[in-house]
Amino acid sequence: MSEREITCINKDDGNHLNRYEGITHYGWRDEFGKTGRDGRQEMVDWVEKSNRAYVKGSGTKVYCMVVTSSQGTKFLQTYADGKETNNLLSLGECPTR
Repeated sequence: MSEREITCINKDDGNHLNRYEGITHYGWRDEFGKTGRDGRQEMVDWVEKSNRAYVKGSGTKVYCMVVTSSQGTKFLQTYADGKETNNLLSLGECPTR
């Protein structure tokens, strides 16, 4: 099993706090220091292959789960812990290459 820390996100319009606008890309860093940026479906597929993604909040890892919307779209969401500061939406914009 591998782990990736999600370090940034991209949304079509860049409005991270709009919870109704979907994340299109996730930037990440793995346990070996490798970095990358994957599309939503690529990251979902990676997590579904028994890997784990997380967001770092206050020095702790907050893991993500795959959730399916009512329209059938899969995406990542952090497990609820009552803290908005470690949510995926609080991450900065990923640079595009």
